Amino acid sequence: PYTTLFRSRRQEASPTVGRKPAEVPEGSTSKNPVASEEEQIFHLAAAGEKDKAKKRLFELIVSCAKKKDFANAERLRNRMYEIDPMALMEIIQSGDIIEEEKCGAINKNHLQIWSKPLEDLSTEEFNAIYHVMEEREYHPEQILVSQGDKNDELFFINQGSIRASYMGGEKEFFLKNLNSGEIAGECFFNASVWTMTLTAVKPTRIMVLTREQLLLQEEKFPGLESKLRDIYNRTSDIHLLLNKKGLDRRIYERYRLERKIQVHILDKTGKSISGFRADLSDISLGGLSFIVRISKKENSRLLLGRGIKAAIPVIGAKMEMIHGTVIGVQSFHLLESDFSVHVKFDIPLVRSTLQALLEE
Repeated sequence: PYTTLFRSRRQEASPTVGRKPAEVPEGSTSKNPVASEEEQIFHLAAAGEKDKAKKRLFELIVSCAKKKDFANAERLRNRMYEIDPMALMEIIQSGDIIEEEKCGAINKNHLQIWSKPLEDLSTEEFNAIYHVMEEREYHPEQILVSQGDKNDELFFINQGSIRASYMGGEKEFFLKNLNSGEIAGECFFNASVWTMTLTAVKPTRIMVLTREQLLLQEEKFPGLESKLRDIYNRTSDIHLLLNKKGLDRRIYERYRLERKIQVHILDKTGKSISGFRADLSDISLGGLSFIVRISKKENSRLLLGRGIKAAIPVIGAKMEMIHGTVIGVQSFHLLESDFSVHVKFDIPLVRSTLQALLEE
């Protein structure tokens, strides 16, 4: 576990969190010292001076790492292969130095807070997500995210307290206070709108991991998302509290209804921009869900918040046209790339229409 490694280090921690040095674009001019040195190094390599080029590139990587410029340090380390694919010693050593500097740049208070909740992560995995997170501050009664938002960030609470609440009609229901060392982000792992509101109770500091950053780190550390999901499911009790308090967010009773339907995705003007066949799964007065195949998981998030029009067969070879908005997309059968899409109707069905659909 990463905590064992951290205890063996003696580097001073930096108070700065979430500040990511700008990555140097290839082809940058000599105005940037890193880009200038990088250009000279690869001129040396092109001229046949590979040993000199390797040495200078190694020194540049170390220099970037010690300046906490981890984006450039890692990028340059990957470029070592371009000079010499067999430079394994330099590649390994520079990687170790980058990881040591990352460990030393972690705020000691943050390490103490997260050593237990995130103990399933390796040192490298923890370092990876820590150094791409953004730190934010909130004042008392300032809202982090509102019920109905499409926010897909994961919140790590460093300091302070956050109130989780649920609006049922005109009434706000208190769920719990989230404190230092707890994680929030119900829409991070599944495409869905937020079904609760998070509000700062007192001055609060959090670190935020975005989906975009997670996907970049997942390429380097396969299985990282799965580990974070397991940690979140193990530590979050929000849904359990909803059930205990009787705050079932499904207002209407659902009925199983399996049927082929035609679904159209609508633009902001209500015009159909694409259509596909889907398998209706269930329906209620307020919404429905259907199963559809989506080849790439991240593309499922493109449906979130979209207006749709569904054509559902009824008695007499007629079609019932229903309009709604996609409020959630969840994995249904991962191996077959099947997803369950949840739709909230713009206008609830009348009981007679629902009955006609169920009798078909």
